[in-house]
Amino acid sequence: AHFFKGLTMNFDFSSISKAAERLKSGMESMREQAHKTIVTGESGGGLVKVTMNGTFTVRSIEIDESLLSDKTILQDLIVAAINIAHDKVEKSMQEQMSSLTGGLSIPGMPF
Repeated sequence: AHFFKGLTMNFDFSSISKAAERLKSGMESMREQAHKTIVTGESGGGLVKVTMNGTFTVRSIEIDESLLSDKTILQDLIVAAINIAHDKVEKSMQEQMSSLTGGLSIPGMPF
């Protein structure tokens, strides 16, 4: 029951350690960049605009006055604009993560 008998494993631990440090440094940089990243989600042809940063914090909401008389439509457009902004942040983070990992998917890592 020796599955690995005769198998030689040559790991360059210094290389792995350096790669891990680069990944850690890149993740810290991504966290800093997330606070600076600003996206805007628009709905209703631009009648509602939601600005969000890369940590998914809504920074502002702009609503065209023409929508103020219809509460239901306004609520739907706000939700849609928030979801669009959220998707843009996610896509931005996925692109940054992909460039950091060279396109490799790392289990347990966000995105």
